[in-house]
Amino acid sequence: MRWFLLFIGWALFAMLGFNHTIVASRSHDLITALAITDTQFFLLYSATSLAPIVICLVGGALGDRYGVRWVVGVGGAIASVAALLRLVSHSFTPFFLCMTLRGVGYGVVFPNLPKLVG
Repeated sequence: MRWFLLFIGWALFAMLGFNHTIVASRSHDLITALAITDTQFFLLYSATSLAPIVICLVGGALGDRYGVRWVVGVGGAIASVAALLRLVSHSFTPFFLCMTLRGVGYGVVFPNLPKLVG
C-alpha cells in the first residue's frame, strides 16, 4: 500500500509540474490562439503560482482536519478538471480561471503529499 501511495504522490507532483511548464513552452501558440498580449500571457502563467500562496495554508489545515487521503484526492481532482477545462477555453478569462483553479488544486495537494507519503 505504501508503494502505491508513493506512486500516487509522485504522479500528482509530476502532473502538476508538467501542466505548469507546458504553458510556457506553448507560449507562442497560446498568444496567437487566444489573441492575448504578452502581459496577459504572463498573468496566465503566474496564476498557477500565485493561487497556492494562500491556499497552501488552508489545504494543510483541511488535511489535518478531514484526513490527508480525502483532501489530496479532492485537490487532485480539482487540478485535473481545471487542466482539462483549459482545452475548451478560447479566450483570456476562461483560461485564466482554469489556471487559477489549477493553482487552487495544487495548493490543496502540495502541503498534504509529504504527509501522505510519510
